Amino acid sequence: MRGLYSAFLVLIVLVICSCATIVSPSGGPKDVEPPIVEACEPNNYSVDFTSSQISIDFNEYVKVHDLRNNFFISPPLQSSPKHTLKGRSLLFDIKDTLAANTTYTFNFGNAIQDITENNVLKNFQYVFSTGTYLDSMQVLGTVIDAYDKSVLDGVSVLLYDCDSYMACDSFPYLKTPRYVATTNSNGDFNMGHVKSGKYFFFALKDANQNYIYDLPNESIGFMSDVLSSTDTVSYEIQLFDEKPEQKLLKYWSSYKGKIAFSFGSSVANLRVGNLSGASKKSWEIVEYSKNRDTVYYWNSHLLDTLKLVLDDGFGQFWSFCH
Repeated sequence: MRGLYSAFLVLIVLVICSCATIVSPSGGPKDVEPPIVEACEPNNYSVDFTSSQISIDFNEYVKVHDLRNNFFISPPLQSSPKHTLKGRSLLFDIKDTLAANTTYTFNFGNAIQDITENNVLKNFQYVFSTGTYLDSMQVLGTVIDAYDKSVLDGVSVLLYDCDSYMACDSFPYLKTPRYVATTNSNGDFNMGHVKSGKYFFFALKDANQNYIYDLPNESIGFMSDVLSSTDTVSYEIQLFDEKPEQKLLKYWSSYKGKIAFSFGSSVANLRVGNLSGASKKSWEIVEYSKNRDTVYYWNSHLLDTLKLVLDDGFGQFWSFCH
């Protein structure tokens, strides 16, 4: 009897086990949090900085994304520090000699992401000074398109040491800036930890990311005043495609009353002034070719020689027509 009872219990256990549903363990809610910086060595916002290596430690494993467009150092270094990932740390090896008494800012933009869900640690900055204090001047602003007034994302804002406009207007063609910032999706830029002084600054749609205005497809904007302040300053910069220098290539007349002008680039609105003493007639007409690079001037003067001044709104060209 006892044997039958034991067999009955075993049978019940087998039935219960066979009816159980096997379910995979739950992985929990989806990770939507960006990585967190737990420590830096040397510490963030350090002064008297002398190290050639930087370690930034996170609470999880991270990766770096598109450093070319997201990461920049202000003031720029001649060579970008070499970076490596080791465990949960991002390491930088600085090769350049750092300037004395200078505050440097490592701007990471959207470069730092976790490796599981690509959550972005936005706009993290690592700041240090080779001097005894951190520079505190701040330059804020917005970059817009000069023509349609739309805000512009990803535009470099370049700040140069400068005492006068005339001494600095060629800087974007020749040298790298002292400080750099990049606009966000709202067209805003924030250039912090700037040393007090006098500066001239430009906005540049930098196609090759070298902080030099050196390509024909790059757009530029600037402020006409030299910035001189120790406080927070905010500006609006309008970006435009710089019009190439206009050139009058040739002119000719097939018969009296009609003169053709050929230009190096298209003309928006040509104005013709007569310097020969003849009064302007109401029926004088300016006509344009399809590409607006050839302009036909019809007049009623019927003189053997006309002295005209041409103005396309950007430059003047003297012409003697016989």
